[in-house]
Amino acid sequence: ANVDLTKGEIFTQYAEGLKYLACTQATFSPLPALSAHLLAPLTALLWLDLSGAEVEKAEEAPAAEPAEGGGEEGGGEEGGEAPAVPPPQIAPWASAFAFPALQVLALKECGLASLAGCAWDLPALTSLDLGGNALPTLAGLATLPKLAHLSVKGNVPLADVGALGTACPVLSSLYTDECPELSGPEALAAVAPTLRELTGLADAERAEVVSYLMGLTLLNGEAPTEEESGEAAAKAAARAAAPAEEAAEEAA
Repeated sequence: ANVDLTKGEIFTQYAEGLKYLACTQATFSPLPALSAHLLAPLTALLWLDLSGAEVEKAEEAPAAEPAEGGGEEGGGEEGGEAPAVPPPQIAPWASAFAFPALQVLALKECGLASLAGCAWDLPALTSLDLGGNALPTLAGLATLPKLAHLSVKGNVPLADVGALGTACPVLSSLYTDECPELSGPEALAAVAPTLRELTGLADAERAEVVSYLMGLTLLNGEAPTEEESGEAAAKAAARAAAPAEEAAEEAA
């Protein structure tokens, strides 16, 4: 824990054979060229935990004196447009993971606010933990062809998981506890039909959730009852028939 990873490729000596690495609360360089390739030599990794990682904080520069004749905000009488703020990107140290054998990756509580720019090459990854971050959407997530288990617990602003339908085609377990903005089962409609276990959406009607994810065998730790499954099937059938019925009514 509390490892300083700002100085270079310190893992080079372990490049051959290291399979398990827990480097929690690590500090990475803010320089993308350095941080993104820091772990690159560890091509044999099977399990990697970087929970609590953060970027080295730069020293704050002293506040600049306002220009003469400027207004209260330094913009002059006519003012000026504020500089455009670029959209958030995934943290540089997490942007380019490329581990051919990695099966488990934990990035809990790393302050991630975006997955934009994610260029992971993790063909063997089966379990990913993104819990405790600040992701409003999973858009940008790289394709993870073997990912079976995903946790996004505690991502308070998370409202969009639509990217999972294409990024995680064989997803079987999804943990969305403490994601209050993910408020309705329709938000999960794009998730792969392979999903079998779901936690979260505690306030939603169970049959409604199952109607969008008919393959579920566990919802918040309990199997759907026969009654819930029957009601879910009826809801799903009615939803599928609705467009045709609406078209018939318009034609009439």
